[in-house]
Amino acid sequence: MPRLGITEEQVQIAQEALMARGVFPSVDAVRKELGNVGPISTIERHMRALYIKADKGEELDPATAVPVETLNLARLVFSAQLLERISDLRSAVLYQTNHSERVQLKDTELQNKLLKSESDRRELSVSVLALREVLAESRAQVRLLEEEISFARQSIRELEAAKESHLRDLCSLQESLAAVNADNCVLRERLKRACAETRMTRRLLHHQSMLAEQLKRLLTRLEEGPLVQGSE
Repeated sequence: MPRLGITEEQVQIAQEALMARGVFPSVDAVRKELGNVGPISTIERHMRALYIKADKGEELDPATAVPVETLNLARLVFSAQLLERISDLRSAVLYQTNHSERVQLKDTELQNKLLKSESDRRELSVSVLALREVLAESRAQVRLLEEEISFARQSIRELEAAKESHLRDLCSLQESLAAVNADNCVLRERLKRACAETRMTRRLLHHQSMLAEQLKRLLTRLEEGPLVQGSE
């Protein structure tokens, strides 16, 4: 039986698996995740289709879009900003994690003091509750930062896919332009030949006109000759 090709669902599962491990889902990485099977062109086509679906099915029209060079420059700048934002977010996550560990350690110390000193129980209980609230807020902030990192990675992935799509469109336009230039060269050659043939035709017509005029004069002379002889 013929072997079935790679499906769009398989490509999507491979992408999600790579993202879950924090690996950028490039075409080569997705193919490796699939076990190094399937043509790269098929995987690339499925990835582009998934990107278009994620973007609500809207695709830029090359005839009305912003110039490719401007788009590429904007994407590079935005990608650099996203990478910088990811670095900042990672630092913030590390700080919040360390802060949470310090809060937990402080909570433990306070609980030990609570066991040792019943007289300070109420004051320590208030401090423990406050620290627990801080810990809960810190954990919530960590979750928000993780969501921002995930969103930033998704944005970079979409920008990379859009960049690849525009590069392919640019290559297609360049090929079309080369074909038009080739057709123009052929048409110029044909036009040159047509102009040369037209000039030759005009010369022949002029020559024929001259011959007709000479023939007319000759016939006129031949007609006038007998009349002159008869009168004599």
